[in-house]
Amino acid sequence: GLCEIPQAFISIFGAPGAGKSYFLSVLTHELQRKSLEKWELHWEDPDPTGNAPLNGMRHRIFSADFARDAYLAKTSLDGHLYSKTSIHGRKTQLPRPFTYILEGDQNRVQSLTFYDNAGEQYQPDMDGINNPVTHHVAHSHLWCFLFDPSKDGTFRKFLKDSKDPQLTRRFPKENQELLLSELKNRVRTLHHLPSFGKLNTPLAFIIGKKDMLEEWEPVSQLSDPWEGNQFNSDVVMRNSDILREGLLQMVPNLVSQAEAVAEKVVYFASTTFGHPPRPIKDGFLSPLPKRIKPDGVEVPIFWWLNSWSEAFNTESFQTPAQEKESD
Repeated sequence: GLCEIPQAFISIFGAPGAGKSYFLSVLTHELQRKSLEKWELHWEDPDPTGNAPLNGMRHRIFSADFARDAYLAKTSLDGHLYSKTSIHGRKTQLPRPFTYILEGDQNRVQSLTFYDNAGEQYQPDMDGINNPVTHHVAHSHLWCFLFDPSKDGTFRKFLKDSKDPQLTRRFPKENQELLLSELKNRVRTLHHLPSFGKLNTPLAFIIGKKDMLEEWEPVSQLSDPWEGNQFNSDVVMRNSDILREGLLQMVPNLVSQAEAVAEKVVYFASTTFGHPPRPIKDGFLSPLPKRIKPDGVEVPIFWWLNSWSEAFNTESFQTPAQEKESD
């Protein structure tokens, strides 16, 4: 059963409207595709019923013909990504866990369980004993913070000439620092930890919507960590240093807050769509299905697998291509 397999819990969080549901849908699609293409790993779905909401979103995005068909409604606080349950006689809602299994040769196996919350649930006073919707963060093996440059005042000024519709709309400028401080406080409370010091769960700081940042110099300096079928974590760390330096110029307080949370912070940049979304009916935005070209979405998870997974870390795992070279 699943309990006998090495497990990893991955929590994805970010501001309301940052695109977390799109990110998670495309992430799992890219993980399945690249784990087979690069590492010859099989992607298994051990719970088709439980995973149905996420699988449905993936299918909607990648089988659509038109932008209106690829649209995913914003995650509501009581929507299909949550399940109702009773805890100590109190009715509450918990985010659905979405679990998949990566399986390779020589009995190498790793389960990955993803959690996605509505961004509002990381606001102060939105979580507690009676409403434990984000308690999974206290047990996560990896935190993925999806930073939205379109919701940051400094980045919006830098991008003032952009025609991206996400920037022409009057989105509120979210206090994304608050999400990080709230994460830290909740984990400390749940584990009864002192109020000082860093936490030992690695934090992937992911700059989302990279396609709108083509004019931002750090993005132009990044290298692809995929070298053929091999994943190079050294390239990830060099990219991280480049992005960190750039973010220090733009959002130094956010960098400081992230690095106050976790002992290990690695910076990534990704685009879920590879292009600006298109306005559709009622003012909503949706990707153009035929132009979807993700870039870098899967990299934080492969970095974690390469660095932390018992089954697929660099020390114990060779890709089939590497095994052939060593024969």
